[in-house]
Amino acid sequence: MIEPPRPDPNLRSIVVELERDDEFFFMLMNELQGAVRLQSETYDQFEADIDELETRMVKVASPNEKSDMYTWRQIFSLYMDAQIFEGRIETDRSIHSIQKAKQQMAWFTSRLMQENLVKKLKNKVSQNALKQFMALNTELITIKHYQALNQTAMTKILKKHDKRSGLTASSRFPDFVGADQFFTPKLAKMLYTSIIDKLTTIIPQPDDYCKCSDKIMNARQLFSHTHPFF
Repeated sequence: MIEPPRPDPNLRSIVVELERDDEFFFMLMNELQGAVRLQSETYDQFEADIDELETRMVKVASPNEKSDMYTWRQIFSLYMDAQIFEGRIETDRSIHSIQKAKQQMAWFTSRLMQENLVKKLKNKVSQNALKQFMALNTELITIKHYQALNQTAMTKILKKHDKRSGLTASSRFPDFVGADQFFTPKLAKMLYTSIIDKLTTIIPQPDDYCKCSDKIMNARQLFSHTHPFF
């Protein structure tokens, strides 16, 4: 007579309530989709705000407003030095953490006050433009902050669900739904790049003039060594 195998004391049985788990993941997916929609709306609104500020900046930074133009040049020079969201030097090209971004934003604000640049803006439109510029940067830090909070919240929810159900959703679900698209730092990077490309380039820095002068000089040197053929 064949005896039935003895139960292994190391084995444990797991009872998974599939219906409730399906409901859990369905609700989580809905929340993530809502986050994607909100992220898309935020991106579009942020870009629209940058475009609006760009239009105003073109006017206040025109040569006809020389006093403000030179002040804005100092402001943007400090802003580039602050490197609030991303390193822009050879030794640091990384995307900065939220804490680092806050520190650099505080440094930028402090330098504006130290050099009295806010009061140097004589045009009312310029003053309002600076307020909007500062608000955009603060909003971008907030966007980064909420992305991090949402990612942390999802991780905690999944780990709690794993503990209750015995599943391993916390390690597999993010990959399954492509969670990177919900919490990617690329959004903040793209918005920061938009600020750099559309706003800070309105007023050329002295280095930009030097680059243009070098190009003109090189062209002249090339022309002087070029002999026409007849």
